[in-house]
Amino acid sequence: MTDKTNFPTTVFVSGASGFIAQELIKQLIIKGYNVIGSVRSTTKGESIKSNLTSSSTTQSLNSDLFNYTIIKDISSPGAFDNVLKQYPEIEIFLHTASPFHFKAGNIEQELLIPAINGTKNALLAIKQFGHKIKHVVITSSVVAVGKFGKFPRTSTGSTSLSSSVVVVADENSWNPITWEMSLKNPFYGYFGSKTFAEKEVWKFLQIENPKFNITTINPGMVLGPQAFPINNHNGIGGGAGGGGGTNNLELNTSSQEIVRLLNLSTVDDVNKVKISTKVENTFIDVRDVAKAHIIAFEKPQQTKNKRLLLIEDIYNEQTLLNIINNNFPQLNLPKGEPITGQIDESKLNNTWNTTQTKTIFGDKYIGIEKSVIDSVNQILEAKNEGNPQCKL
Repeated sequence: MTDKTNFPTTVFVSGASGFIAQELIKQLIIKGYNVIGSVRSTTKGESIKSNLTSSSTTQSLNSDLFNYTIIKDISSPGAFDNVLKQYPEIEIFLHTASPFHFKAGNIEQELLIPAINGTKNALLAIKQFGHKIKHVVITSSVVAVGKFGKFPRTSTGSTSLSSSVVVVADENSWNPITWEMSLKNPFYGYFGSKTFAEKEVWKFLQIENPKFNITTINPGMVLGPQAFPINNHNGIGGGAGGGGGTNNLELNTSSQEIVRLLNLSTVDDVNKVKISTKVENTFIDVRDVAKAHIIAFEKPQQTKNKRLLLIEDIYNEQTLLNIINNNFPQLNLPKGEPITGQIDESKLNNTWNTTQTKTIFGDKYIGIEKSVIDSVNQILEAKNEGNPQCKL
């Protein structure tokens, strides 16, 4: 889509300091796109710029292709109006910004409303001021698709509080969570925030019938290395869901999960180590999530007004611990329950059919073992550089 003989296509990325967004920006620049990113502060914008300049990647990163704009609160009315007025050349709008954390005190005000309003503000601004925009890609989540939490669905897909029927979820499925359920705890709040925000997207499409295409990206839990070295003092972490960045030495959410395992102590009775074997997580590598965003607008005939459901594997904490122990035996971590603690596929809350998405994606996904190994190597390197977030 980028014509090297003319000016390159300009792509806007909201939440540019996020975990997914930084990898996305990196891949966009490698491909020669002009990128405008929104951040909450000048510090975050300059950090991205500096990371691009000092990156040790084998592929060239031209930091001149990246510019940033300040949007302090995407949930404020008209939050995206000015950037689209300032950069009328924007043709692609990638909306990755959304709150991603499980520490909300007020779930409605900190998770639900910001996610919904941020999405609505983006779409309304594009309709009014994004005159050249051809494609909008919105980062949603697998939690907007599958059955998460204690509110299972019947085999017909309807919400049922008593049925325990396991259904096959695909690109057409929805989490049956309600607003009231979302208020129970921050985890449900996050599930609801992604579900309700994405429903606003498809409602907008139905009512407004816009001239631009829309694609949502629904990834599982996003693991993998950060786009830039953790020990880079100009670096920033960012939430796994793509929302706001963090300070320059802080790890993103998925890296924190790996560090927690790396910090476990070797004990005599390894069966007493507190490793979660009950929670089933869907996995996809951050590099594939970023790639899917680009595929979404580079293959409009295949992705127009569709959801891309990105799942490579199912895992729990024991899965991660097994991978680390098998590949980094020198760390002397506890074994946990390497056999009995593995995922029991007969007891999954969801089974998944992602055939449609895999056909569009084309390439093979990065496997969970490589993803974890790359993350651990990055964390160990940062630890050797003295990053306090990676203290083992």
